[in-house]
Amino acid sequence: MDYSWFRASISRFVDSEEAASQVLRVTVHGVQQISKSDRIARAVDDFDRLRAELPNAPPYDPEQGRAKIEQADSLAEWARAELQREFRTLAANASVSTWAALEAFVEDLVVGCLEHNPNLIEHEEFAKLKVPLAEFMALTEDERRRALVEELSKRTGVGSRAGIGRFERLLCRRTWRRCAERVQARPTRTR
Repeated sequence: MDYSWFRASISRFVDSEEAASQVLRVTVHGVQQISKSDRIARAVDDFDRLRAELPNAPPYDPEQGRAKIEQADSLAEWARAELQREFRTLAANASVSTWAALEAFVEDLVVGCLEHNPNLIEHEEFAKLKVPLAEFMALTEDERRRALVEELSKRTGVGSRAGIGRFERLLCRRTWRRCAERVQARPTRTR
């Protein structure tokens, strides 16, 4: 049996996490730089004031200079506070990103089991599902499997569970045990 769908699901999850890690690194670097922006804004304002004394130079606008400094002060203050809090806000956002990627991975995994073991649809768990037939028939095959997984999640209360329990409940259903049994029963290849 071809398990490339499983590897593809894992790859999407890993790629998502690598992208999130890169965003995290860039953001940390940016926050560190912004924490110094107030000093830079003051230096630029001093330069603009001095440049205005040169012949044919644009006039210095003290209101605009003050506004830029106030904006830089506000950003730098927030950045220094975030540094003090050890990037709690950023860590919270990264956690949400990781959780979303994990939810997508679990859905892909379950949909993949349905796609590669179509007889799972005959299981009693699916027989109890109710979906609007006209809408269901208008979906692509992949969308149908996803709709069935979503409906199974609703019917079994998976979506109302908190934390990792939502995945355990969906993945540990008797329906998916058959998929796991097939993987385990696969003959081992000898080299």
